[in-house]
Amino acid sequence: MKRNLFLLIVLICSVCAYSQSKLSNYTRSFLLDNDAKEMRCEAQSVDNELQNAISAFVHFNESIDLALLDKYGVVVESEFETLNLVTATIPVNQLEALAQEDAIRYIEMATPLYPQLDVAHKETGMNLVHAGTDQSTRPFLGKNVIIGIVDYGFQYTHPAFFNADGSKSRIERVWEQETSMGTRPEKFNYGKEYKSYAELAKQKYDSQVDNVGHGTHVAGIAAGSNNQYSCGFSGVAPESRIVLVSYRMQQVSTSLANAVEYIFNYADEVGRPAVVNMSLGQQTGPHDGTSTLDMVLDELQGEGRIICGAVGNDAKRKIHIMKKFSDSDTLVKSFADFYYKSPRQVTIDMWGEFNKNFALKALVYDAKNDTMLYQSDYFSTAEEVGKSFFGLVKSEDGKTNVVNVKFTITTEINPLNQKPHIMFIPNVLALPSDSVYVGFELKAQDGGIVHAWADGSTGGLTNEGLEGWVDGDNQYTVNEIGGTGKRIISVGAYTTREHDKFKQTLGERCTFSNIGPTVDGRLKPQILAPGSAVVSSVSNSSRVMGTSMFIEEQSIKFNGETHYYGYMDGTSMSTPYVAGIIATWLEYRGILTPEEVVDVLVKTARSDEFTGVDLPNNEMGYGKVDAYNGLLKLMQLYTEVEDVERAGAMILYPNPTSGAFNVGFVRESDDVNVMVYSTNGQLIKSEHVGAVMPGMDCEFNLDGVANGAYIVKVSGENMNETFRLLVVK
Repeated sequence: MKRNLFLLIVLICSVCAYSQSKLSNYTRSFLLDNDAKEMRCEAQSVDNELQNAISAFVHFNESIDLALLDKYGVVVESEFETLNLVTATIPVNQLEALAQEDAIRYIEMATPLYPQLDVAHKETGMNLVHAGTDQSTRPFLGKNVIIGIVDYGFQYTHPAFFNADGSKSRIERVWEQETSMGTRPEKFNYGKEYKSYAELAKQKYDSQVDNVGHGTHVAGIAAGSNNQYSCGFSGVAPESRIVLVSYRMQQVSTSLANAVEYIFNYADEVGRPAVVNMSLGQQTGPHDGTSTLDMVLDELQGEGRIICGAVGNDAKRKIHIMKKFSDSDTLVKSFADFYYKSPRQVTIDMWGEFNKNFALKALVYDAKNDTMLYQSDYFSTAEEVGKSFFGLVKSEDGKTNVVNVKFTITTEINPLNQKPHIMFIPNVLALPSDSVYVGFELKAQDGGIVHAWADGSTGGLTNEGLEGWVDGDNQYTVNEIGGTGKRIISVGAYTTREHDKFKQTLGERCTFSNIGPTVDGRLKPQILAPGSAVVSSVSNSSRVMGTSMFIEEQSIKFNGETHYYGYMDGTSMSTPYVAGIIATWLEYRGILTPEEVVDVLVKTARSDEFTGVDLPNNEMGYGKVDAYNGLLKLMQLYTEVEDVERAGAMILYPNPTSGAFNVGFVRESDDVNVMVYSTNGQLIKSEHVGAVMPGMDCEFNLDGVANGAYIVKVSGENMNETFRLLVVK
């Protein structure tokens, strides 16, 4: 009795002490929790100096007192003098003593932000794919499936690319296409191939070190490890095998085709299925699947060979116009919208219809004085032209060029699709005022439809608010490469986590995610996946160089270096999410074709209050990706095929079932048993049938068994068969 009273008194005193302290609720709960696994990832660092420390905001009553903090072994990171606070690392055993100082107003331990990929995993059902559920499906983690990433900005030594215990890299091959010296990969006469981690560790980064770490982030989403160094930001297929290609920037189309072939060739070499992620794109091209690269990528795909592509991030920009000409409506005019003052140049790509020629002339227009300062001759697709020239207007004294614009115009009938095609590149060297605009006029007397796309990175299309000129729009803007190929899985983005930096609304399609259809009328994108405020691995090269453009979320010590996880947004993020999902599906069925993947994506896509019921459409495709129900649908489809193939021996039906199944016997046997197991091997139901005769049919009830996949084993004196059964109630 006395002991119990003593414990009660201690407990009451502890509560009183905390209630009067200057520690935040989260800080106090941290101190009360004796489970070291609940400590923030910073306190789990392999750096011993940080093992027993936390990150926190320290508020002062008046001015910041650095000497006081030094007394308690506090390491200050940032000072905010106007707010009288610092961010700092504090030894855990000094927290309470520091809080008792009169100068301290409040200590607020950094609370954990829920990882974007964890949020996304729950949203898409990926957590169920990873865990296995209801004793009905085993975990699927992309084991032994090749994930190829074609990108740049890779950090090979990031812990996201190691195995579960951090002892071995999962990167199996790297091809740096831009490197001029080194062992070239077989079949290709440029770049350098790496086959061992020792080589990668020495190199550390690819030859195109950037200030973002784009490729590292993309690869981490698709294939990032779930280990003690992942800080909770595991990728979608954490047990996949990784192949990276850093592509050549100046020769993109051929480089990308070679990169995909390289990845698929390696997958064939090791006898594994592969999915390739291409978070890349451009607006130059016909947008109808007839470009050379689209056709090559379509050709490279097949059984166990899948490509995922980003539809792009131009939907908030006006980069497209479409004009349907007629006998009475033969002209259209628009201006180039230059995004930068230097260089003021943009590429505008124009495509017409088969056997319907059109013509272009370059213009310089003074809106203030309603005067056309310069106009070129017409250049028609009826005649192949390649020409650069200057649009010049002299000053009154003739000594200077008040208008000086270099125009480059090429025209053709494209031999791949027989479509008339003009590329128009204005480059502004001098203009007299901000009210003078550079543009073009299109003319078509044969009718037909013409589409024009500005490149979106250096400029767009605008009417500058003037009557008679056409403003740009965001229609038909799914990227070439990621959004236009006929077999590629084209992915748009929606928001699973809000962040002030990205200004997207939770649950909604991201405002930047490009809009279809393709010019030949195909619905794109096909699916939406998480693509805003996504946290993943980021190359530490950008942080080391002091040019970081990512938003840092967390860091971790690994192999003697600090490594980072950070936020990014874009369809570059949503695409590897789907690539990772497909890797887990390929783990189940390694011979999936692109068409079979699309079929599963379409049949299991989710709709909600944000997508509405008017699906599919060219903003959201068929809806939001559902990894788990997609896996179950795949099991259902595969089971049906499997049972047809077994029909000559023993029949199990119906499959899938809503709660009972039958076994039809075609041969005699004694001592027959029917057992139902979960896919992780747990016995769910067992029944002794005894002797059976040909034509005998037995029913087995599965009441109380959860939805999912199961293994049914039927054994006897002269029979031993195993079936996969799907329960869908």
